[in-house]
Amino acid sequence: PDARAEARRVRWYAGWAAINGGGPEARAESSDWHMNRELRISNEGGRAALLWRDGKNSGYSLELERATYRDGNVPVVKLSVIEDAGGRTLAYAWANPEATRIGINLGWLQVGLDSAAPAPSR
Repeated sequence: PDARAEARRVRWYAGWAAINGGGPEARAESSDWHMNRELRISNEGGRAALLWRDGKNSGYSLELERATYRDGNVPVVKLSVIEDAGGRTLAYAWANPEATRIGINLGWLQVGLDSAAPAPSR
């Protein structure tokens, strides 16, 4: 009797990420950047692995999800940087749920996402 159904529209974001080969310990003068130019992720807990230029997993992922803060009263969309090995969140940024852009710059990792059309149905 206390169950609640909630319908939410999935929003898609597309964009890019640049990750430095030195990871979080990368030195400022490092030019070992690996571009991920075709990221696509949904705001409903979507996850995207960040890859090195050879296509291998870097050990880091992005996660985009709806969340709330202030005791659940303020809805946001949250972009997190996840360390895959332990599942630890290294950093996050948030914006209002209607945001058309979200990004983060950690020095060793830079991400830019824009709202995108849903993927075509198959």
